[in-house]
Amino acid sequence: MLTKQVRELERQADEALANAARVNNRLKVSDLKPGYSVFGNKGNVWSDTAHIYESGNGNLCGTPALSNNWARIENIEHIGCPKCLAKYNNN
Repeated sequence: MLTKQVRELERQADEALANAARVNNRLKVSDLKPGYSVFGNKGNVWSDTAHIYESGNGNLCGTPALSNNWARIENIEHIGCPKCLAKYNNN
């Protein structure tokens, strides 16, 4: 498969995940299943787009968790990353 075709398929998959997440665009951190927690940098805190972090695997959307966990430090109460929500809700 050509690189261009692969990128288009990845884009379509990302769009489908984002569309699925729009149905349920937020999740309370307190409602997460065991083994999952909130993760986000300062930008995620400000924009209300904190991620779902799966213990031992990282953020569900694949965004690297390289910063301090400002979502936990600031006691963020809701998850807002559309890709994380879509993957979490499809499991």
